[in-house]
Amino acid sequence: MAPSGLKKVKDFFSKYVAEDKYDSTTQVLMGAGSGWFTGFLAMRVAKTTAFAVGGGLILLQLATESGVVKINWKKIDKVKKLDDHKNEWIEEEKEFRKKLMDFFTNNTPFSMGFIGGFLIGMSF
Repeated sequence: MAPSGLKKVKDFFSKYVAEDKYDSTTQVLMGAGSGWFTGFLAMRVAKTTAFAVGGGLILLQLATESGVVKINWKKIDKVKKLDDHKNEWIEEEKEFRKKLMDFFTNNTPFSMGFIGGFLIGMSF
Protein backbone atom coordinates (compact mmCIF):
# COMPACT_ATOMS: atom_id res chain seq x y z
CA MET A 1 0.00 0.00 0.00
CA ALA A 2 1.38 3.38 -0.93
CA PRO A 3 2.23 5.89 1.83
CA SER A 4 -0.62 8.14 0.67
CA GLY A 5 -2.97 5.17 1.06
CA LEU A 6 -1.75 4.62 4.61
CA LYS A 7 -2.36 8.29 5.33
CA LYS A 8 -5.93 8.03 4.03
CA VAL A 9 -6.61 4.97 6.19
CA LYS A 10 -5.10 6.70 9.23
CA ASP A 11 -7.14 9.85 8.60
CA PHE A 12 -10.34 7.83 8.24
CA PHE A 13 -9.82 5.92 11.48
CA SER A 14 -8.69 8.99 13.42
CA LYS A 15 -11.80 10.84 12.20
CA TYR A 16 -14.39 8.15 12.89
CA VAL A 17 -12.79 5.96 15.53
CA ALA A 18 -10.97 8.48 17.69
CA GLU A 19 -10.69 7.08 21.20
CA ASP A 20 -11.94 10.22 22.95
CA LYS A 21 -14.62 11.09 20.38
CA TYR A 22 -17.08 8.23 21.05
CA ASP A 23 -17.87 6.14 24.11
CA SER A 24 -16.75 2.52 24.21
CA THR A 25 -20.21 1.12 23.38
CA THR A 26 -20.35 3.14 20.18
CA GLN A 27 -16.82 2.05 19.28
CA VAL A 28 -17.69 -1.62 19.85
CA LEU A 29 -20.80 -1.31 17.66
CA MET A 30 -18.88 0.53 14.93
CA GLY A 31 -16.17 -2.12 15.08
CA ALA A 32 -18.66 -4.97 15.00
CA GLY A 33 -20.50 -3.49 12.03
CA SER A 34 -17.40 -2.80 10.00
CA GLY A 35 -15.92 -6.17 10.99
CA TRP A 36 -19.07 -8.03 9.95
CA PHE A 37 -19.11 -6.23 6.59
CA THR A 38 -15.40 -6.92 6.01
CA GLY A 39 -15.74 -10.58 7.01
CA PHE A 40 -18.79 -11.05 4.80
CA LEU A 41 -17.00 -9.53 1.80
CA ALA A 42 -13.81 -11.47 2.53
CA MET A 43 -15.70 -14.76 2.51
CA ARG A 44 -17.49 -13.92 -0.75
CA VAL A 45 -14.26 -12.81 -2.41
CA ALA A 46 -12.40 -15.86 -1.08
CA LYS A 47 -15.03 -18.26 -2.44
CA THR A 48 -15.09 -16.57 -5.84
CA THR A 49 -11.30 -16.44 -6.00
CA ALA A 50 -10.96 -20.09 -5.00
CA PHE A 51 -13.47 -21.08 -7.69
CA ALA A 52 -11.70 -19.02 -10.37
CA VAL A 53 -8.19 -20.20 -9.47
CA GLY A 54 -9.27 -23.84 -9.12
CA GLY A 55 -11.13 -23.76 -12.43
CA GLY A 56 -8.19 -22.07 -14.13
CA LEU A 57 -5.77 -24.70 -12.85
CA ILE A 58 -8.01 -27.51 -14.05
CA LEU A 59 -8.40 -25.91 -17.49
CA LEU A 60 -4.65 -25.27 -17.72
CA GLN A 61 -3.90 -28.89 -16.85
CA LEU A 62 -6.42 -30.16 -19.41
CA ALA A 63 -4.98 -27.83 -22.08
CA THR A 64 -1.43 -28.95 -21.26
CA GLU A 65 -2.34 -32.63 -21.38
CA SER A 66 -4.11 -32.26 -24.73
CA GLY A 67 -1.15 -30.37 -26.23
CA VAL A 68 -2.95 -27.05 -26.71
CA VAL A 69 -0.61 -25.30 -24.27
CA LYS A 70 3.11 -25.91 -23.82
CA ILE A 71 4.69 -24.50 -20.66
CA ASN A 72 8.26 -23.18 -20.95
CA TRP A 73 9.61 -24.06 -17.50
CA LYS A 74 12.97 -22.32 -18.15
CA LYS A 75 11.19 -18.95 -18.48
CA ILE A 76 9.25 -19.60 -15.29
CA ASP A 77 12.52 -20.29 -13.44
CA LYS A 78 13.92 -16.97 -14.72
CA VAL A 79 10.88 -15.08 -13.43
CA LYS A 80 11.30 -16.67 -10.00
CA LYS A 81 14.82 -15.28 -9.75
CA LEU A 82 13.71 -11.66 -10.25
CA ASP A 83 13.33 -10.65 -6.59
CA ASP A 84 15.04 -7.25 -6.76
CA HIS A 85 12.39 -5.35 -4.84
CA LYS A 86 11.77 -7.97 -2.18
CA ASN A 87 13.49 -6.05 0.65
CA GLU A 88 11.51 -2.86 -0.08
CA TRP A 89 8.23 -4.76 0.23
CA ILE A 90 9.36 -6.40 3.47
CA GLU A 91 10.16 -3.03 5.06
CA GLU A 92 6.81 -1.55 3.93
CA GLU A 93 4.99 -4.56 5.32
CA LYS A 94 6.77 -4.29 8.68
CA GLU A 95 5.94 -0.59 8.93
CA PHE A 96 2.28 -1.15 8.02
CA ARG A 97 2.00 -4.06 10.48
CA LYS A 98 3.48 -1.90 13.28
CA LYS A 99 1.04 0.95 12.56
CA LEU A 100 -1.86 -1.50 12.44
CA MET A 101 -0.88 -3.06 15.78
CA ASP A 102 -0.50 0.41 17.34
CA PHE A 103 -3.98 1.32 16.13
CA PHE A 104 -5.57 -1.88 17.47
CA THR A 105 -3.71 -1.54 20.77
CA ASN A 106 -4.86 2.06 21.28
CA ASN A 107 -8.49 1.39 20.21
CA THR A 108 -9.33 -1.79 22.12
CA PRO A 109 -13.18 -1.49 22.08
CA PHE A 110 -13.24 -0.93 18.32
CA SER A 111 -10.68 -3.68 17.76
CA MET A 112 -12.57 -6.31 19.72
CA GLY A 113 -15.83 -5.34 18.05
CA PHE A 114 -14.16 -5.52 14.64
CA ILE A 115 -12.66 -8.96 15.30
CA GLY A 116 -15.98 -10.31 16.61
CA GLY A 117 -17.91 -8.82 13.70
CA PHE A 118 -15.34 -10.14 11.21
CA LEU A 119 -15.69 -13.68 12.51
CA ILE A 120 -19.50 -13.44 12.44
CA GLY A 121 -19.35 -12.05 8.91
CA MET A 122 -17.12 -14.94 7.81
CA SER A 123 -19.76 -17.41 9.02
CA PHE A 124 -22.43 -16.12 6.59
